[in-house]
Amino acid sequence: MTEAEHTRVLCITGMHRSGTSLTASWLRRCGLPIDDGEVYGAASGNQLGVFEDKEFVLLQAQRMRDLVPGSRGWVYTKPWPLQTTDAFRERSAELAGRRSESYRDWGWKDPRSTLFLDHWLEIIPELKVVALWRRAAEVVESLVARSRASDHPALQIDETSALRVWLAYNKCLLKFKLAHPRQVLLFRIDRLLERDREALALINAHLNYSLCERRLSDLYDPNLMNRYPPSWIQRATCRMRGARHVERQLVRASDL
Repeated sequence: MTEAEHTRVLCITGMHRSGTSLTASWLRRCGLPIDDGEVYGAASGNQLGVFEDKEFVLLQAQRMRDLVPGSRGWVYTKPWPLQTTDAFRERSAELAGRRSESYRDWGWKDPRSTLFLDHWLEIIPELKVVALWRRAAEVVESLVARSRASDHPALQIDETSALRVWLAYNKCLLKFKLAHPRQVLLFRIDRLLERDREALALINAHLNYSLCERRLSDLYDPNLMNRYPPSWIQRATCRMRGARHVERQLVRASDL
């Protein structure tokens, strides 16, 4: 098998409410398989669908619940990746192997993968990552609004906890980006919306893909992504130690 024939795998990830669903739907429209037929559709706060592969989500969410019983499968506030086990690695390798047998090029989207990127790179050495980030105030506002609009216990969160989760995910993302710059393209979601053609060219060139050009703006509904959070949210994020510092680091590390 030549290098050009190797399976190419792309993980789409980033903190929850940071545009990962929009990006996954866009790349799928561009021609990247991101699931094997079992995908989560519309959800509270995301009427157009989350585009998450059920097998990857269930695998990672269960590992999170095992390690952090109060996490509800997504809430995590430590600035380092989650630990794995032999059993988790075996299940991960089996899942990745099945996908590579079915598709030459494939990917998956799950924000939880941000906390397991070192693990997935060990399982899939050829792994590439498209990572998304969004300003802390916007993410906190989005999480709190979703919490207030839903009575589902798993979605309940306050602004302080939401910001701590934002910090943890993005610190993990930065660590991986800085350690493996050739594996990762990091995009701020509003820049991606403005420069989608340039971003797709970067994905195709840097990650050796050949995805078709489709306009991200055709999928974007501005009513579903508030870019102007209220002042009290912005003040709350300013008070949280480290948020602005992490945002500055993300800006410097971004590829657009």
